[in-house]
Amino acid sequence: MGFQIAWSESTPGEKHVSFSGHKTACGLSVIEAEPVYDSKPEDVTCWLCGGALTFDVTAAQKKAVEFVRAYPGAQKWSNEGVYEFAHGVADRVAGVAWHVKKEHRSWNTNHVFSEFMAYGGYMTDDSPTARMIGLTAQAVLEVLTESNE
Repeated sequence: MGFQIAWSESTPGEKHVSFSGHKTACGLSVIEAEPVYDSKPEDVTCWLCGGALTFDVTAAQKKAVEFVRAYPGAQKWSNEGVYEFAHGVADRVAGVAWHVKKEHRSWNTNHVFSEFMAYGGYMTDDSPTARMIGLTAQAVLEVLTESNE
């Protein structure tokens, strides 16, 4: 898969991934990008872009949408609300998995789940929203696989 290390005005100093040269994997506009052959995965610093580069985020997003649609607390949500919530959780879980893999050279679902819940402040939050985020994250972790090894 060809990608470029890219920069965006909205995140100075952060190195993103771009598959098109126009938008980063996390949805920002690209102001500059390296040629594909000069770009190395280890140069990425954006968690969301790293997750998109390393993992099958599309499958994770699909699983998250299925889970959220089936969750009783989300029955009255609009389609847009379901997709926004589900994709947000899936993207962030993949980003945390990428960070754990980068720091430890491997990852496992328990470690990623703990880091995700701690970074988001959900570990000590007993609200229904935090519970739904945690359950959605677990559903995502069931299907999260590395796509670029």
